[in-house]
Amino acid sequence: AGGLHGAFVFSTEARADIVAVDASVALARDGVMAFLDADSLDKAGFTNDVGGGEPLFAPGKVAYHGQIVGMVCASSYAAARTAAAVVKVTYANAEAPIMSFDDAEAAGSYFDLSPEESTAAAGDAAAAIAGAAVTVEGVAEVGGQAHFHMETQNATASPSEGGGISLVCCTQGPAFTQETVAKALNRSPACVDVRVRRVGGAYGAKISRNAAISCAAALAAETLGRPCRVELEQRDNMLALGSRRPHRCKYTLGLDVDGTLLGVDLDTTMMQGWFPDSSFGTPLDVIGSYDSAYRCANWRFKGRVARTNRPANTYCRAPGYLPAMLLLEVALDHAARSLGVAPEALRARNWYKSGDVSPRGQTMPTCTIDKCWSLLMDKVGGFEACRAAVDGFNATSRFIKRGLAVVPMRYTMAWEGGIHISLVSIQADGKLLLQHSGTEVGQGINTIAAQVAALELGVDVDDVSVGPTRTGAAACPGTTGTGGSITTEQVGSAVRNACQQLAARLAPYLAAQPTFAAAASAARDDGVDMQARGRFHGGKSTLGPFEYASYGAALLEVELDVLSGTARPLRAECVIDVGMALNPKLVSGQVQGGFMMGLGYVMGSESIDYAASGENLTAGTWEYKPPLAIDAPEVMNVTLLPDAPCATGFLRSKAVGEPPVLFGGAAMLALRDAVAAARHEVGADARNFTFASPAPPEALQAACGATAGDYTLAGQTN
Repeated sequence: AGGLHGAFVFSTEARADIVAVDASVALARDGVMAFLDADSLDKAGFTNDVGGGEPLFAPGKVAYHGQIVGMVCASSYAAARTAAAVVKVTYANAEAPIMSFDDAEAAGSYFDLSPEESTAAAGDAAAAIAGAAVTVEGVAEVGGQAHFHMETQNATASPSEGGGISLVCCTQGPAFTQETVAKALNRSPACVDVRVRRVGGAYGAKISRNAAISCAAALAAETLGRPCRVELEQRDNMLALGSRRPHRCKYTLGLDVDGTLLGVDLDTTMMQGWFPDSSFGTPLDVIGSYDSAYRCANWRFKGRVARTNRPANTYCRAPGYLPAMLLLEVALDHAARSLGVAPEALRARNWYKSGDVSPRGQTMPTCTIDKCWSLLMDKVGGFEACRAAVDGFNATSRFIKRGLAVVPMRYTMAWEGGIHISLVSIQADGKLLLQHSGTEVGQGINTIAAQVAALELGVDVDDVSVGPTRTGAAACPGTTGTGGSITTEQVGSAVRNACQQLAARLAPYLAAQPTFAAAASAARDDGVDMQARGRFHGGKSTLGPFEYASYGAALLEVELDVLSGTARPLRAECVIDVGMALNPKLVSGQVQGGFMMGLGYVMGSESIDYAASGENLTAGTWEYKPPLAIDAPEVMNVTLLPDAPCATGFLRSKAVGEPPVLFGGAAMLALRDAVAAARHEVGADARNFTFASPAPPEALQAACGATAGDYTLAGQTN
């Protein structure tokens, strides 16, 4: 009762000065309590910063269309939104915004990066390419992808006893959110208690991008002394908070006549918004994955981060790895078609084998790409048969073409520096209450944590309850956020550590009592501590910068209408090495979900599109379409590689959340195969052609080389 709702006022200019903000009409409306902006925060002594130097409210100048200018606080959600719509913002000195890779190049608009953050090399790529029998060069580009959460960004803040703030929000990083909110309030983090029960879809955007929403709710609660909830609609979510980071790559490959890679030169630009995004990790995420699944003695990677008048882009499921894979695969596809060999044959000649070492110094003692590929071929009846079926269809079909791609996958997992905590308590009836520092985002972390506790203490999994994540409990300062697919196994390790402590304390009682509950009761009567704190702290791997890698192989067949550019997936077969799966059904579901997100990225009906003015033209459900059930392949099978324990993984397992996204990305190569068939039929160059991902129908139609005459019925003129 008495709670308020906050609604943001968004800028309608992308690059301009704010002359005045007039909220008088809004404040006169029934139920409206306050309007907060940069000036009011400054006067109240708050800090206008949500991390990385990004302001909560635009301070006198806007840097992108959709930037948050202020917030109306009202007694209802509807009252807040309608009042926010009548706040008048006056602008001056508007300039043409920097919106594209070309704009950034013309303006020289890039973030400053150190050589360590932007360059990498192994061997001598220039010399290898110069001496190669075959050289190919071109440009590949991949665009953004909206996170499109079912639960949009939200936070509810309430004043608490002692002058603190209690915050319930959908963050992937409770400790980060606690620190960011405390900084905005100019208070100690001890005064901010963050609680997360579960998150309805995250994909990386709730690591840092929830900070603005949480700060706004907390500042309103602190200012007005009443609870305040801020919840974005899907359109606002897409308008103000960025997307997957687009990339453009100029590539040069040197190869032997048999298709062996001799040298690779990649000049890559990643597109960021005006602010750098305060997510943990490297500012140029592809630098850790530019080699994808392929070995070569000579590499040169150079990267830049373009600064544009867009909202800060951020991590999106499989960041770095998905764009790196697609950019390199397009280059390899170009090379294969130039050599006149099947792209799959060129891939097989060059993918990593056991014992190889990556350009970053990662040793691969058990690379299982060969095993995954072999099992995949057994499942589909051999590549040659699949290829013959597709070619046979295309030979008899002028305007419907099919495409086929089979790709390897490698995805490395870094544990170093990760910190997670668990608290396990044995209750009066012998059942367990478990808390941990990870966040349930749909990946099943709570299920795995409960399974681990049940395994270690010998109880039924139904006797384990998992509580919400709280900064006042397990998610204490110093713990890392949930992301990178590795949190489940790191939390599992912390849970196991805590349960092993409890098992040691209970050992004499378990030997003397008939049941776990009886043993726990006897131990409690003797004053034994019935709670244990487990901790995981990732150290440096002996294999290189990563603890291990996930491997796999996938086949994807698509069908493309040459005249309309519409495409659909027909068949997907995936084989993935997940070590010894902790929960095979859960893991299989993650593979399917990851595949569909990658598929939606490539085959989405719309790419994220901006007007020259800086306005996002595809914000909202009418303009932007994520993949639905109808977009799934007609046939989809997932196989977990058997007998593949991971020596360095938790309980011999491997992470699974993000690697299968790369399988869906294989649609890009299957579409290229279909387009190549269409271009070959009309005499166009079927070796070197470009279209970006996502690939909406108009892009595919244009790439196919259809002419006006193709749309004329036989026997008809004009």
